[in-house]
Amino acid sequence: MINAKAETVAIKPAFRTAFRSRRCLIPATGFYEWQRRPDRRQPYMVRTRGGGLFAMAGLWERWGKGEATLETTCILTRVANDVVQAVHERMPLILPPESFASWLDPDVRNMAELQPLLESDNGNLEAFPVSTKVNNPQNDRADIIQPLG
Repeated sequence: MINAKAETVAIKPAFRTAFRSRRCLIPATGFYEWQRRPDRRQPYMVRTRGGGLFAMAGLWERWGKGEATLETTCILTRVANDVVQAVHERMPLILPPESFASWLDPDVRNMAELQPLLESDNGNLEAFPVSTKVNNPQNDRADIIQPLG
């Protein structure tokens, strides 16, 4: 599972233990969402206005034992804010820098303390359509994430 809903992460069996003690930050400069259109799906780049690094709330988990272990991560999602809502109904939970320490502190297990973080809304986002070439990982070029004219 690559996503976990922020609204239910504390109670879902698949995520509740990691939520209590294995929280992480996932750095990014943007993310994609696909808008459904009658004839196709249009990718959009979502980023902070003007670009720049931000952090998404994540969880990590270790599966297996010994050399057969696998470490995985998932991104917490929330209901989309006003900017992303026009493209998709959900978006990653973006945490403000002042909450990083609390989010990463494994001793913080109190839902009352974490709840405001789960409702974080980064209103400083922009979303714009980009080339459908982003759908193919072989297209690893910066020009494909430029806004379409």
